[in-house]
Amino acid sequence: MKFDFTEQVVNKTDQELIQIFTNPQDYQADFVKVVTEELNKRGINEEKYQQEKDQRERIKKEQLEKGRPGDPVYMTVGFISAGLGGLIGIIAGIVYSQSKIKGTSHYVYNEETRKKGILMMFIGIFVFLILSIWKFS
Repeated sequence: MKFDFTEQVVNKTDQELIQIFTNPQDYQADFVKVVTEELNKRGINEEKYQQEKDQRERIKKEQLEKGRPGDPVYMTVGFISAGLGGLIGIIAGIVYSQSKIKGTSHYVYNEETRKKGILMMFIGIFVFLILSIWKFS
């Protein structure tokens, strides 16, 4: 069943419609289509706002490709746990170094965080092995 967005769209101001047009990722595709049609009916040339829309999409794509930094508090807890030989540190290291955004080939975390995650994982494994050998000898 398709919902008719026409009544909602005609009651919106030009500025609200432009905001929706330039941020289509926040709305349903059918809604954005009706908004674009309404902008044309009102004589507002959406091409003028296409540059802003394209720039936002470019910035979003760049941020997606770079990844985000890891939370310093959780990173610290992960390193402390790894240093104590805890499995939490090893798991945190794996998460920080290997996590990818579902359905893409992009990593969740930026390169610096991934490198720290690898270090965290190896520290945790090393300490865990040393403690295991020491305990069983």
